[in-house]
Amino acid sequence: MKKSNRVVLVWMVVACLSVPVLAAPGGGRGGGGVGAAGSSGAPQAVQQRVEQKQQMQQQRVEQHREMQQQRVESNQQMQRQRAEQNQSERLQLRQERRELDGEQRQERSQLRVRDPQQPITPALNE
Repeated sequence: MKKSNRVVLVWMVVACLSVPVLAAPGGGRGGGGVGAAGSSGAPQAVQQRVEQKQQMQQQRVEQHREMQQQRVESNQQMQRQRAEQNQSERLQLRQERRELDGEQRQERSQLRVRDPQQPITPALNE
């Protein structure tokens, strides 16, 4: 085989091997992305798969946002309920403390009435 024929054969092999790479979606120099796939004459099925994947990804993002929003709202509602419960417990404790203070004052006054000479503290410790 002559040297010139060998060179031509090598160039033909290189050209044949590089054609599928260039024709593939996003192939060649600077290719890639949806635009390149659509513009390089890619089959319709490939483009449909790309669009399906994008739609599924968008749905996942939306579902994630919705779940996050529900979690936030649920946490806020729980915080409100806890705050209301704490407030009602505080009011109840305050009321009980007032009642006990009133009873203790009444007991002290009764002790004073019975025996003004007796100290109050020993009577409370009995």
